[in-house]
Parts: sequence; structure tokens; C-alpha cells
Amino acid sequence: MKTDNSTCLANLASGSQATILAFSETISENTKQRLRDLGLHINREIRCLRHLPFRGPLSIAIDGLVLAIESDVAQQIIISES
Repeated sequence: MKTDNSTCLANLASGSQATILAFSETISENTKQRLRDLGLHINREIRCLRHLPFRGPLSIAIDGLVLAIESDVAQQIIISES
């Protein structure tokens, strides 16, 4: 599910906020379930705290919890910037 102003989480700039729209169809069910267990749900607001260089993980904040998400996984999370 991609809309005109949607992108993937990996493209979100540090300090920016976004809303999770969907998970890519190519992401595994195990990974989707793990992300949901960590609090990443559709329509949830998130904030990108930091990108590490060389396709390293990015740090996000969600409801006061700080998580590190691998770049490959972040590319599978579709967002809309706030």
C-alpha cells in the first residue's frame, strides 16, 4: 500500500515524525509479528532519532520506547511523514 506521499521508514530523516501505513508484502510473517510485538502497528506515530552510516540500523522512538531497526527491515515499513 503506497500513496503519493508515502515512503519507507529507511528514508525518514533524523528528527522527523511519521505514521506507519503498512508493511511490505515481501516482509516475512515472523518479522511482521515481531514488529507488532515491539509496538509498530498500522496508524502508530513514530519518530526517527538517528541513522547510522553505511546502511546501519536506525533508532526510532515509539510511545517512549527507543528501538533500533535494521535498514533492510526499515525498507519494508511504509510510512507517511507527518
